[in-house]
Amino acid sequence: MSYISFVWIILIYPLLLIFPNSEISQSEFYKLKYFNSEFYFYNTVKLDENLLFGTSLGVLRFNDNNTFILQNEDIIGPIGLNHGEIYKAYRSINNSFNYLLPENYKYSLSTILFDGEYLYLINSGDLFIFEKLTLNFKSTGSVRSISENYIGTYEGIINRENDSLLKFPTYTSGYIREFKNATFILWDGLSVINQGNQKNYYDYTNESILLGDQLIGVGHDVVEIRHPKYLVSTSRGLFEIDIDLEKSTQILDAEEGTFSFIRTERNIFGLEIVYFYDSRNIYQYNMVTGEKSTIAIDIYPLSVFSESSSTYYILTKESLLYKHLKEPKLNQILIDNINGHSIGKLGDLIYILSDEGLSLYHLAKSGSQLNVLKNEFNRLAHKVIDDKLYLGGVSGIYVMDYLTLEQLYDNNRENNLKKDSSNLWWYLSLLVVFIFGLWTIWWQRRMIESKLPNVEIKSFYDTVVNIINEDIANTDINTICKRLNISTAALYEQLGEVKPGKLIRRERIKIVRSMRKTNASDHEIAKATGFSISYLKKI
Repeated sequence: MSYISFVWIILIYPLLLIFPNSEISQSEFYKLKYFNSEFYFYNTVKLDENLLFGTSLGVLRFNDNNTFILQNEDIIGPIGLNHGEIYKAYRSINNSFNYLLPENYKYSLSTILFDGEYLYLINSGDLFIFEKLTLNFKSTGSVRSISENYIGTYEGIINRENDSLLKFPTYTSGYIREFKNATFILWDGLSVINQGNQKNYYDYTNESILLGDQLIGVGHDVVEIRHPKYLVSTSRGLFEIDIDLEKSTQILDAEEGTFSFIRTERNIFGLEIVYFYDSRNIYQYNMVTGEKSTIAIDIYPLSVFSESSSTYYILTKESLLYKHLKEPKLNQILIDNINGHSIGKLGDLIYILSDEGLSLYHLAKSGSQLNVLKNEFNRLAHKVIDDKLYLGGVSGIYVMDYLTLEQLYDNNRENNLKKDSSNLWWYLSLLVVFIFGLWTIWWQRRMIESKLPNVEIKSFYDTVVNIINEDIANTDINTICKRLNISTAALYEQLGEVKPGKLIRRERIKIVRSMRKTNASDHEIAKATGFSISYLKKI
């Protein structure tokens, strides 16, 4: 390798680490399935149905039971294929997937091979096998709301059982809620499916739900009191409605924006307490006593999730908060400076949706990963059904279980390089290190060149051969370097394609063949060449 080429590699190497040589699709996720550091691996190729690995022992074939068989011991190092024939080759470097690796591997060179759903990645001589994680995604158009049996989109309401469209409404802007005796579709109006019949309540002139003779506003959400009575949240407030009598009674005015329900508590008679929030506060309302209480003041929530009357996860414009009403000392900011519009929970994971993607906060690990899945998600289009999370975006719907979310979290954690101002100092420090390394290499080369005559490769080769033959039984690479007053690296560079170890062996083999022609004993040959008697028997 020329000095200029070496300098070019040194200068370009930091850029290879910072900028991968291809862009990875955000829909690709990988899970580590297998690791091996038993051999020194260089690269892998596929021949017919076999995976072959170039290693320090030779060419190894990989079996289905994760074992290796030596297939060719003559080819050491990286391998390639030419019309089905294996030959010694150069490694093809690809660092695009280094983000999957542990920190101490990320900045070393990698080679990769895809085979079906598996990624074979070799870095620093170690083999990593990753399995591609495929997300369950269905293209449906822009999803606005999700329930057990329906998907609300801009193009209509899809029945999930047979993929058919309801005739009406033709879109949805609020929630779809399914109860034992009725299904409610909240769009600008209200559509109720009850005992197989569907009825729509809407006044096109006033653009409002019309129930009986009362306009109650634009529909948003609904909870069951006790059939046929329900509590509906609209742009005007909370209304208790009776779908059999088609009557409504307003309970609360919407003073700080439309109310959004958080959770409910029930007794044997039906709904007892409902928890909800507007654009400013969090409230509870007792359906029995008619009392409204403000339980969190001036918190300005965008979305709230709660599983009990005392604990709340609150998304604001700035942060994801944890609020404990009975033990305020437990209150904390879980994520600061986060962009989102809605939250929910599955297992130990709080999920945060935004126009940019899906982010996760892991309660057990006390950490967050932002935008583990990049897509534009809609505000109301999320629901946990049978321990699976359904997420609706502008192009369709994702279905993920808890393990899938955990894998997204873990994969993103490995990939997440902190993109703040400290990176600038890190890169500057890296640059300083490489400049210093470049100067050191230049200085060492000057020292070597001042001691070593600038001779042709052939004359240098002859010099090394002469040194070997002076004391062939005892000469090794260190002996040659000491005689020439050069480093091992300089010896390899001056010899080029010829490896000094192989050169020593070649000269010894010449003596073996010459002495065998004279019928010399193995003991005499071993003494003359430095080979052991057991090794001579193999030659």
